[in-house]
Amino acid sequence: MLITITTFIFALVMVNFVHFMCFSLYLYVMLEVTGGGMQTVINTQNMPNMAPVAIKMFINITSAEWQLPEKAMRTLLGEPSRSTFFNWRTGKVSSLSKDTLERISYIAGIYKSLKILFPNVSQANAWIKKPNAAFNGQSALEVMLAGSIVDLARVRRYLDAQRG
Repeated sequence: MLITITTFIFALVMVNFVHFMCFSLYLYVMLEVTGGGMQTVINTQNMPNMAPVAIKMFINITSAEWQLPEKAMRTLLGEPSRSTFFNWRTGKVSSLSKDTLERISYIAGIYKSLKILFPNVSQANAWIKKPNAAFNGQSALEVMLAGSIVDLARVRRYLDAQRG
């Protein structure tokens, strides 16, 4: 059973980035229910221009909005090399792995949820750095920077539950 989630459409509307609109047309995240568990699957067919748009969106969120340093951004992306990350930041990207796309998907979903939950941008952007009892006193950012996709999913699930 596949359930299509159009998370990015909401994120795109919330932040009004033109490139987000292109990204939403290309990227669909589906949850595949398998044997009692869920596995995130990204459909990358017919998405020739997705990589540059996805990286631009990621950088807009993590650098411009959350003001994260390069090392944190690289960790959230799955530790690409410095040269690869530099190329991505300067627009020299033709494709991204499914792992990287999934990570960007989680970041976009977290960003969207924060925009829905908090009345102003400064509160939404500050939340990720504040200690949270739900994460054993760690901030959401500290949890995400553990480096695993599971950690990104944990923060995303928490925010989705808070939204109801």
